[in-house]
Amino acid sequence: MHQNCTNCGLQFQITDDDIKYYTETRVSHPTHCPNCRTQRRLANRNERCLYQDKCDMCEKNIVSLYSPDKDIKTYCYDCYLSDKWDPMSYGRDFDFTRPFFEQFYELKKDIPHMNIYQLFNENCDYSNYTGYCRNCYMCFGPYKSEDCMYGSPYESKNCVDTYVSYGLELCYECINCEKLYGCIECQECVGSSGLFFCYDCRSCSDCIGCVGLRNKKFHIWNKPYSQEEYERIKSSLNLGNRTAYDTLKNQFEKFKKQFPRIYAKNPKSENVSGNFIVESKNCENCFDAKSSQDCKDCAQITYAENCRDCNYEEEITLCYENIGYAFNNSIKFNNTSGHSHEVYYTEFCTNCQYCFGCAELRKKQFCILNKQYTESQYKELLPRIIEHMKQAGLP
Repeated sequence: MHQNCTNCGLQFQITDDDIKYYTETRVSHPTHCPNCRTQRRLANRNERCLYQDKCDMCEKNIVSLYSPDKDIKTYCYDCYLSDKWDPMSYGRDFDFTRPFFEQFYELKKDIPHMNIYQLFNENCDYSNYTGYCRNCYMCFGPYKSEDCMYGSPYESKNCVDTYVSYGLELCYECINCEKLYGCIECQECVGSSGLFFCYDCRSCSDCIGCVGLRNKKFHIWNKPYSQEEYERIKSSLNLGNRTAYDTLKNQFEKFKKQFPRIYAKNPKSENVSGNFIVESKNCENCFDAKSSQDCKDCAQITYAENCRDCNYEEEITLCYENIGYAFNNSIKFNNTSGHSHEVYYTEFCTNCQYCFGCAELRKKQFCILNKQYTESQYKELLPRIIEHMKQAGLP
């Protein structure tokens, strides 16, 4: 079936497979097209605009992802995780005479937020949306990385200005790369070391200005050299000089345009559409996906299974319309909630299950709008709220 997007007006398709997925996951058919759904999710994530602020509890200077001119309470990391406040104290009854999102917005506006989003980090005060990192400065969305600056490193060490790259060490200005050591200005290179200004090189070492090489070493502009001659030419390039560096960079940009390129970079993948899909199968319209299967309309996902409309997620299963964080199962319409199961319309909740319309909770279950219920009360109230939302045309 085809449907017109209620946001942009363009027609989009809802396939029989989509209908089966929505039925099995108990969600309504989408009213927005995939692109507009993505825009809606991304609009909730301020990743890179940070502001100078003060903690509203201890009043120390902090950086914040929330602009200080907005009426939003922000706590530093230590105060946020302390027992000096209780997110449940902001709980409220659900009002069936008012729209759900109006009540959810009021809860999010009243409750304090962490100044920047970070979990299980050490010395990463100027990085945002970080997880399991150490000594990272001005990194945005890094994961399991240490001693890095700028960019978005994944499982990397001692790197500067890397983006959507995995398993890098001592690298600079690399994008869409994996398992590199000591590489500079590389793009889409894998399993290599000592590369300078290289594109689409795999299992190579000690190469400069090369494109599309496999299992090569001591090459310059795709031509082989002896080790002695290679080292002599490399030294003469004087890459420590900014002018010489920029000159070589411009030469390389012209050089790599001479080579044909594959239509998409989807190695070790089966039945996929999109780009930069690695070791995955049955993924449709996905980008920057790794070790995932049976996913659709997702971007920057790792170890995801049977998920749709998700961004910036790791190790998730049966998730729909989510953005941010990891280790989730069967959660829907969430912003940066993690380690959770069967939660809906939550923000910044961790280790929760069976929660609806909650914010900033930790280790809770059977909550609605941050109010605690018994299991039987929750199961009785939730269907009524969902029906109330459906009558308003909401998913």
